[in-house]
Amino acid sequence: DWLSDEWDFDPDTGRSETDRTIVRASTTRTMHFSMRLFTPAELCEQLEAAGFTVVGAHDEHGRPCTPDSHRLVVLAAKPTI
Repeated sequence: DWLSDEWDFDPDTGRSETDRTIVRASTTRTMHFSMRLFTPAELCEQLEAAGFTVVGAHDEHGRPCTPDSHRLVVLAAKPTI
């Protein structure tokens, strides 16, 4: 068995494009994945537009997000009624 991912990120569209090739039992399959990756600012704007108050945004270690961060964690509060 063999698997290969070839990917590219387009910063203008915020999309990650991946072509995955899998070879198993002499059969080859190739699939395409396209994923939209939102920036911290975009996610915060969307939460605020939905009525939430953004408390903070950070990486998986609680530090400010950078382009090298693997995760984005946004903490938002729901308004009390």
